[in-house]
Amino acid sequence: MSSPLSQQVVQAKWGGFHLKDLFEIKSSIKRFDANKVTVLERGLHPYIIRSGSNNGQRGYLKENEQFLNEGNTISFGQDTATLSGPTRNINKKIE
Repeated sequence: MSSPLSQQVVQAKWGGFHLKDLFEIKSSIKRFDANKVTVLERGLHPYIIRSGSNNGQRGYLKENEQFLNEGNTISFGQDTATLSGPTRNINKKIE
């Protein structure tokens, strides 16, 4: 059984885009090493993680606010990130 939304998704014309056309891309002021950062159970600054088996809030950071990214942003860790594509594996450590 398919819903009207499922039919719209199947019939939609899909295309490519560049992230730079959708977002303003900036480097962070400070790099936080996921293997060295202290994660707290409570705090003001949520620490969002991604891994092969879990994505979400791990806890909170207690860091100087001048080094944190602004609110309403998406931040990506680069210390252990890998990329992959739908048709071929392109795992590559980001430097």
